[in-house]
Amino acid sequence: MSINQAWVLNRKTKGYLESLGDTWLNCGAESFGFRINDRTVYCIKSEHHRPGLNMNPQPNGGTSIPVGHFIKNERQAVQSVSISSRVRLGDSQTGALFVDGLDGPFYQKRLDLDASFFGETNQLQKDVDTISSELVEKQDQLVTLYQLSQTMRRHLEIQPLFSSLIVTLQSLFHSEGLFTLVSSGGLSPIVSAYPDNTLLDGNIIRELQAMHLDKESAIFNETNFEKIQNLLFLPLDVKDPFQASFVFVNKLDGRFVTQDLKLAQLIGEQISAQFEYVQLHQELLTKAKLQAEADMAKNVQMQLLPTTPPNIPGLDLFAQSKPASQVGGDFYVFIPDATIPLFVLGDVSGKGMPAALLMTMLRSSFQSAARVSKLQENITTEVLNDANRSMYGDFTSVEMFATAIVAAFDLETRELSYSNAGHSPVIYCPAGGKPEILPANGPAMGVVDMDVAGQDSIILNPDDIFVICTDGFVEVWNEAGEMYGYDRLLDLVSSIRHFSAMEIAIEMYMAIEEFAGPREQDDDQTLIVTKGVDHGS
Repeated sequence: MSINQAWVLNRKTKGYLESLGDTWLNCGAESFGFRINDRTVYCIKSEHHRPGLNMNPQPNGGTSIPVGHFIKNERQAVQSVSISSRVRLGDSQTGALFVDGLDGPFYQKRLDLDASFFGETNQLQKDVDTISSELVEKQDQLVTLYQLSQTMRRHLEIQPLFSSLIVTLQSLFHSEGLFTLVSSGGLSPIVSAYPDNTLLDGNIIRELQAMHLDKESAIFNETNFEKIQNLLFLPLDVKDPFQASFVFVNKLDGRFVTQDLKLAQLIGEQISAQFEYVQLHQELLTKAKLQAEADMAKNVQMQLLPTTPPNIPGLDLFAQSKPASQVGGDFYVFIPDATIPLFVLGDVSGKGMPAALLMTMLRSSFQSAARVSKLQENITTEVLNDANRSMYGDFTSVEMFATAIVAAFDLETRELSYSNAGHSPVIYCPAGGKPEILPANGPAMGVVDMDVAGQDSIILNPDDIFVICTDGFVEVWNEAGEMYGYDRLLDLVSSIRHFSAMEIAIEMYMAIEEFAGPREQDDDQTLIVTKGVDHGS
């Protein structure tokens, strides 16, 4: 490093030396100067003493030279007596103030004081310049951090957020390149390089992937890689299963230091927090979208159910379905235009969209089977078997099944015939008698690929009650861990038998709601209440 590079005679230092020189020349000195490593970098001479130079004669025999003239060759000066004092420059160089033409302890003491003050002033100036430079750098960092925060706020998706950070971070850490590692679900991370992949090779990728799994921030100022002199590794503490890391490669202005690592960790915490916010935002969006789709499906499902039962002479009918928080597989349908009036209630196993889709298909199968049948006797058996044949393949392919009951009412004989494919509870309560559970007369639909449905019948006289409901009425739990069960349901039907069909249904819903208390309904609750009445009623 040359002298001019190590120590520069700036405007402020030159002005200070000129001030000192004027003072010494006024005291009678022949010259005043400053040298570094025995080389004079500044000298000012008296107007009355300029030997060795081509000067204009003056009337008094002297010569003139402008104040502040620089002596390039110190050997040109002819010195009578001389004093000097060492100046501390704060580095490996040695500086000294010198005065020609004066001597003695008084002048030496004064020059020592000037040298001490000059050294301190020079050091203070260097400190000020250093602090100013650091302040400018810190200001640049603060501006970059502000831009970084603004960039993070603008993005609510992972990939755009990740991409937007790259340029800002690379500039902030003065790196030649930046690598990113992204993984999800324990898979090997994907490594990307910016601004290009010229610094990447297979060995580097394998090493970075191992560091990515360790999740430890670190500085490496010596590496075994040909193209990489140093690097700073920064893992992000983000929510599983997502994992990400930044790698700053080849610092342009030297080596990575502890301050770089601390700054990177601080920024990493902010980025990680923003990543988690973005992940949470995406999860909420996904949940909202799924909930909107579920609500739409539930509305469609409810629209498929009849709003009012048909008017069948001799019967008081009421049907209702109270869905749980998600779509399910309960359904009911009335088919009054069949050869004999029919109604069907079913429950597809499971919950959610699969059950709802199969419910819709099964409902259509029952309607088609009932409308094409020409029978009056055994019509419930034929309709149930026909629907089972058409749906068996769909049920087995998704490993699901359904329970269902098909009932038909003969207006003249008041005979109510039914075919029950594994459904319960089905309650019959004759006027003046006790309610009982009617057993199924066939297996659930989708279990066997053959016609196995049976048919039974009862006479539904006035005030007799025939109730079909889904297991959402019996499998209701309270806070004490008790299930409502069949016994409570039979006692309830017995106590409200004198009500109309609609009132019976309302009382049943109120009873199980009161029993459950604050517990959330976890299954659909669907029923058809049939009560015999006089034909003229």
